[in-house]
Amino acid sequence: MKELFQEQLKDSNPKEIETSRTRIYYDYAYAYFKGTERHVVHNSKVHLPNTYTAYVADKSSNKVIEFSYDSIGKGTETSQEKRKLWFLTILKSINFSEGKSRE
Repeated sequence: MKELFQEQLKDSNPKEIETSRTRIYYDYAYAYFKGTERHVVHNSKVHLPNTYTAYVADKSSNKVIEFSYDSIGKGTETSQEKRKLWFLTILKSINFSEGKSRE
């Protein structure tokens, strides 16, 4: 899991929360390109986050969902706290269906 966050957000220590049925790993940062090189800034005092990434794992199976959200361009005036709350609300609302998982 940590390698996935290292690849996405240059961070190998994602935040973690649990619900009764899922384990959620998530993080956010400000990401931008300079030429062909991707830069990631985790200091939200310097740049507000515009990239959100999460992995939601079902506790009773091997099912996992990857969820990514980028807020770039017009219409991104929503406050940072509201955006984080919206992101966490979506993650906590994910429920996996019961039954066989595909392998």
